[in-house]
Amino acid sequence: MLRLLLALATGAGAYPQTTSGITLSPTNLTINYQIGAATLPAAQSLQVQTTPKGLNFSVAISGSPFNAAWLLVSQSTGISPTTLKVETNPTGLAAGTYVGTITITATSG
Repeated sequence: MLRLLLALATGAGAYPQTTSGITLSPTNLTINYQIGAATLPAAQSLQVQTTPKGLNFSVAISGSPFNAAWLLVSQSTGISPTTLKVETNPTGLAAGTYVGTITITATSG
């Protein structure tokens, strides 16, 4: 059994935190995967909202092993509000628990 824990974080980026609040829903994701399963885990949705609406943002992924190469997000930049697709490909990972972080940061247009 393999467990993938995904921490979701926000960064202030180019705007002060008081100007651009970033809200993510859900606030964390846990994906369980049975090694040798015929199909990969289903994609998860991550909603990105900002205050004010219409702000640009960037997406960064980190984690281990392999710099979280097993963690995929549908886009590396975007404009809020939007929904991102989060996918995992645990092929080749040994049984255990892995932690990855997806950080959403407001950027200037």
